[in-house]
Amino acid sequence: MKNIKDLIELYDKDDMCDAIMSLPEQIEISKEIIKKCSFSNNKKYKNIVVCGMGGSAIGGDFCKLFLKDELSLSIHVNRGYSIPNWVDNDSLVIISSYSGNTEETISCYNMCIDKKIDPVVISTGGYLLKAAQENNNSYIKVPAGYQPRAALGFSLSFIMLTLRELDIVNNNQFIDNTSKLVESLKDFTSSLHSESNNALDLAKQIYNKYVIIYTSDKLDSVAYRFRCQLAENSKIISSHFIFPEQNHNEIEAFENMNIDNIAFVWLNHPNDLLQNKKRINITKNLLANSGKHYDVKIENSLNNYDLVLKMANFVDWVSFYCALLHKTNPSPVNSISKLKSLL
Repeated sequence: MKNIKDLIELYDKDDMCDAIMSLPEQIEISKEIIKKCSFSNNKKYKNIVVCGMGGSAIGGDFCKLFLKDELSLSIHVNRGYSIPNWVDNDSLVIISSYSGNTEETISCYNMCIDKKIDPVVISTGGYLLKAAQENNNSYIKVPAGYQPRAALGFSLSFIMLTLRELDIVNNNQFIDNTSKLVESLKDFTSSLHSESNNALDLAKQIYNKYVIIYTSDKLDSVAYRFRCQLAENSKIISSHFIFPEQNHNEIEAFENMNIDNIAFVWLNHPNDLLQNKKRINITKNLLANSGKHYDVKIENSLNNYDLVLKMANFVDWVSFYCALLHKTNPSPVNSISKLKSLL
């Protein structure tokens, strides 16, 4: 097999490598951009709704994960053509579409306008940015030039910063300790872009297998992210499930299963509940003969934000290397583009 630098030169024609490397810089840039934004809809809200699809919605998932123990407000990530009926003028609605032309998200935006809801729009341009400007909605113009799934640093940061600007979040480690977080992420992502690293080692083990991703609710957004990245970057199918829910249904699925060549990837959080750790260990033993098992652990993190983002960055690199091992350019999403053209 060619070395990793040769594979990148041969197959990474659209610089997904640089995009993955840019996660910490995206966070830094976001903090500068937000200083130039103004928010007119500053009031007391009763809930938060993030409308988006694909890579434009994932930032909402990570915010929900980070803030579930900090906020008294609920965060709902809304994927689809319509907003729930309970969304009203007391809801903070964030419309997130990297291109600004995602038809499902445009539909949600138009429903907000019809219901006299003043949303915050996060986009690079397109229909949504133009509409936000015409309707005097608050908006954030995102730097262009990335695949939506490669703009996690922007989508996550802009939502978190919006909540800060609207006084929904006061003090949190993601914003207050950004400089330390960014430096930690820079060191981490650089270490994963080398000829020999843990992400590449894992990719070599799983790229030609059916991958089943398991974790607890402390890393549920990372597990979902991993599955989506394996689909879009690596062009391979996988599944993910969360503990303890896995023990109430999917554990039974292996009795009559006929899938060969399974790779179980366990994403471990050091602060998992003791009972979840126990469940995970027992499940590993029960499934020991069903496939190969691989543990992913992130050590020496500053805090939970740092740990989760490092884990997300790690699985991004794994998906990138899986694509290269399949001799595939990770950037194009030809089936998605074809589907959109047929709608």
